[in-house]
Parts: sequence; structure tokens; C-alpha cells
Amino acid sequence: MTDPKCCRVEKVSAAKACENLPEKEQWDIASLGDVDLLILAAGFEDRALALPSDIQSAGLEVGCVFVGRYETNSEDNDKKYSVLKPIIESISPEIKEANADAPDEILAAIKSLVSGWSEGRRVVFDISSASSPFICTVIGAVCDLAPEVSFTIVYSEAESYAEPTDLNSSPDEWTDEDVAEAGISLVDVNPIFRGAHKDNSQSYVVAFPGMSKQRMACCLSHFSEEFERFARFNVKWVVPVTDHEKHLWRRDKIAESIVGLMGESCGHDLAVERFKELPNENRVECDIQDYASATKTLLEAASQNLGKNLGVIMLGSKLHTVGAALALCVTSEITSVYARPKEFFAEGYSSGVGKKWMIIFRSLSSTLAELRSCGSLVLRLEEG
Repeated sequence: MTDPKCCRVEKVSAAKACENLPEKEQWDIASLGDVDLLILAAGFEDRALALPSDIQSAGLEVGCVFVGRYETNSEDNDKKYSVLKPIIESISPEIKEANADAPDEILAAIKSLVSGWSEGRRVVFDISSASSPFICTVIGAVCDLAPEVSFTIVYSEAESYAEPTDLNSSPDEWTDEDVAEAGISLVDVNPIFRGAHKDNSQSYVVAFPGMSKQRMACCLSHFSEEFERFARFNVKWVVPVTDHEKHLWRRDKIAESIVGLMGESCGHDLAVERFKELPNENRVECDIQDYASATKTLLEAASQNLGKNLGVIMLGSKLHTVGAALALCVTSEITSVYARPKEFFAEGYSSGVGKKWMIIFRSLSSTLAELRSCGSLVLRLEEG
């Protein structure tokens, strides 16, 4: 006679749903193979050329290249595109372009390219020069329209990034040149991630902050006119951290900016301490290259704040945006809000090409199914 079994009902946690997300790997073009669709953005940074040049040098064949062209900094982008375009023309017989600042256009373009694609097709997305809204829209489109494909995200770091002239100065004292951008041209909701608004419900936002305090304030204002109080009590701040010695200052400056958004004006050291005093439900640290933790954080927030109007603001690292976008693809409750600068300062924004990375989703549909399991109930059998 076998031992009796006990049953226990469990809710699938965000950590469990994310445990099989693929690891970020060093770029290995030998493992890429021929590509059915390469998606990239035609930005002005040096790294915009890095991965297409590698593909050209390796002699790989690409069925089609889809290029997002930005309205912002059009002259700077066109200058770099004059170098990039001959490279992509040499690796693919078909090039399709769309406005990288128009999510509806991106969605329509990708739909025309991948509709009906099934297992065995390979899509590669180079996020090196991609903005957060572009990353979010492309991942949303591929996950929705072609979930059976093999999907690889590739990424080149810059060798160096813009930083303030005086690292000891307050973010309130920074000039446009210090943050390498100026003004706000648009604050809007990404139309493919509108979320579900419920009248008379409280709002709760997960924010991935960047170096621009102005852009963050504009995004917060979308959710509440009293954004100082909102920033303190209704936001989960996901602060980027790194063990790279040159960039350690960024975490504390972002923390200082966040405290300033809460309406407090105090010195740097006190601001950092005030931020650390926030309860756990309002702050978390996340390694700047850990996309899976970004996915987990957003899924947790969604499962723990049912009934609220949920939002996400993505102004942080590209890999955090990748992680957040994956979470958005498996829930319809979260509203994605973004703010677009009027201008980036191209000359000082970044320079050179740094380390290169890749994330391979061999079965995108399986990944999405596991992420969708977050919050569901499962029956566990145990020995009696």
C-alpha cells in the first residue's frame, strides 16, 4: 500500500514565474546563425553600428532589416545612418523603415513582416540605440504577433557615458548638458500598453528612474497632480545599482533626485539616508543589467496591488526596460507612460563601443506562458 498524499494549494509567485528566464550571455555571433528579421534603431551613438558590423563581418544572411527612425535629433541620426545603411544593405535584400517615435506605426510594420510566422523563424532585436518606448513597443509586438519564433535580444554597451561636470553637485543644479538632454516634447501612454483604468481607484506606479529628474516629474504628473505626495506613498522606486566603480555615484544621485521629487530639499548625504528609510514596498535596488529582476519586480507589484490603477515608468537602463516590457506582455492591467525629450546632446551622450551581450529566448511562447502563471493557483502533492 502506498503512502497517502496530501494536497496543498499554492499561488505561483513572481520569483517562481521568472526562474527560467534565460541568462544574459556574452555576445557570440557564432551561435546566432542566419536571421529572418533584424530589428534595430537608427540612433546617433557609436554603438549603433557595432552589432550590424559584426553580422556583416561574419557573412550572415538576414531576410529583412526593420529600422526605427527617430524624429528627435534627426540631423545627428541621419549622419550616423549614412554609415549604417550601407552595412545593412550588404547583409539583407530588404529594408523596411518606420517612425521609431510612433508605436502604432511600429506595430503595423512588424505585423506586416511577421504575421503567420511559426516555430523555426529567428528574430533578432538590437537594442543598442533603442529608446525605452521603442524597446517596449517592439517586444510587445513580437510577443503578441509572433510568439512561436526564436527571439534574441542583442545589446552593445557604450565605452563611456555622459556625466555631470561636477559629480558633487545636486541634481537640481545640473544643466541640460549635464544630463545630455533638454526639454520635454511629449508625455504620453504607449498605445499598446494602455492598461485598465478604474474610476475612483488608487494609483500605484513602478518607476525605473534615470538621470533626468524633469522627465520623471512629467511622468508622475500623468498619474497625479500632487506628484510630490504620490512619489512618496504610491511609487515603487527601482533604483539601478552596479559594481562598476566608475558608475557607483549614479545610484546615490538618483536617490537624491527621488527625494527631491518628494518635495524635500536637503543635502546629498541626508537625501540618500532619507531614501534608504523608505519602506520596502516603496523602494528596491536592482542591478542595472539584471533584466529578470525587473520583470519580477513589476509582476510582484501587479499581483500585490490588485484593484488599483497600475502604471510603469521606464527611464532607466535598456535591460531594465526589456524586463519590464516582458511583464507588460503578460498582463493587461499596467499603463506604460513615457516622456520624450525635445533634444539629446548627441556629442556628449556616449562614445565608443563597450561589452556586447545577448539574451536568447529559444521558445518565446514557453517563456510567456511561465510569466503568465504568476498569481495563478496550483495544486502541490506532498507525502502524507
